[in-house]
Amino acid sequence: MEKCNHITYTIVKKWKRAAAMIKPRKQINTNRKGSKFVDKVKKYLEDRGYIVIKVSASKPFDLVAWIKDIQVAMLFECRTQGSVAQAFRDLWKASLGIDADRFVVKPRGKTLQVWQARTHGHAKIELYVLTEDFRVAN
Repeated sequence: MEKCNHITYTIVKKWKRAAAMIKPRKQINTNRKGSKFVDKVKKYLEDRGYIVIKVSASKPFDLVAWIKDIQVAMLFECRTQGSVAQAFRDLWKASLGIDADRFVVKPRGKTLQVWQARTHGHAKIELYVLTEDFRVAN
């Protein structure tokens, strides 16, 4: 019986030593990651001349943008993971009854990919940099 206790004690001691050597994984705060990405998209749009408002707690969508003197709103859903199709389904459900253009933005390396909702599906687009000439003409 004493030998059995000694073996158990030895195993426990080795286990504790091995467990102490394991470095804990750094936990990723997904809320912070998402918020930083929304801020990055907001800056991206503002740098191109759009007027942008971040929606509180990203409910029902992340960003609302528009062009000065143009009355059409643009709704943006920013996603770091998941499919674009699912993001559009969520955006359509959240913005039912709102007359606006709908966009989904996802990261691609160090760049951003933007998709716009179409009548049937969605298409990848490039957002224009709004120049002073464009703003005056429209």
